[in-house]
Amino acid sequence: MVVVSMTNCPQSLRGDLTKWLCEISTGVFVGNMNARVRDEVWERIKKYIGSGKATMVFTTNNEQGYEFKIIGDGWLPIDYDGLKLVMRPRVQKVVETSQGYSKASKFRMAEKRSKSKTLSHSATEDGSFVVIDIETTGLDPKKDSIIMISAIKASPDAEDKKFETLVIPDVPIPQLITRLTGITAQMVESEGISLDEAMKEFLSFIDDLKIVAYNVKFDIDFINAALVKSNQSNLMNETVDVLALSKDRLKKLKNYKLITVANHFGINITSAHNASSDCIATKEIYEKLMQ
Repeated sequence: MVVVSMTNCPQSLRGDLTKWLCEISTGVFVGNMNARVRDEVWERIKKYIGSGKATMVFTTNNEQGYEFKIIGDGWLPIDYDGLKLVMRPRVQKVVETSQGYSKASKFRMAEKRSKSKTLSHSATEDGSFVVIDIETTGLDPKKDSIIMISAIKASPDAEDKKFETLVIPDVPIPQLITRLTGITAQMVESEGISLDEAMKEFLSFIDDLKIVAYNVKFDIDFINAALVKSNQSNLMNETVDVLALSKDRLKKLKNYKLITVANHFGINITSAHNASSDCIATKEIYEKLMQ
């Protein structure tokens, strides 16, 4: 089953789609086609959609039972712990700061700096690295906040060192996040520290070590956003994505959630969606993959 939904669909493209699919509503097409034809249709949509927006959803053999493709209007497909989700674009309200830059501008400048700079730090020669994991109020680093940071500094010649702190967010913690992580507003209010303090302690702990994380882009994007809020420079450490490494080296898993990969190696996760527990599991998975 394939479903295609489009806005501002050119008439010529609509004509092409009706050769394969039935238009059940304006801009909504449903039908069946094989994978080769489906991919060709999607390439044609991307070529001719222009300023419009298109989403293709189709059944496939994965844990979710479906896959999707999306283009236009800033909607962003993301891989969240092995699950495919879509991040909705959010309009940023421009507020001028005393330095003359809006909050949105600061994020854009930080992103540009991050992309333009080359890596100036890498793992130390002795093979040390640091594993990190964060818990947040949501998925959008521009809107949501870090509520917990955990890190483990691993060295071949020394005992592991651990860093962990709750962070006071500048937005409320949704009930869903509390159910997933066990972190409540009362906990961060009584035990948490400010974002500025958390970033200073975190940077001091990780130094210039290689950063290892599961779906590392998620963690780095949030940390860099937090650094912007704290008027500090983006991370320049070398990074390793254990999720990508798992997908590359473990070909037959049903999915690539952290818990699934951990179970594959017989690694016990004491508490899912807990930064400290996830850090330990990620470190052990990374070491297994590198053997």
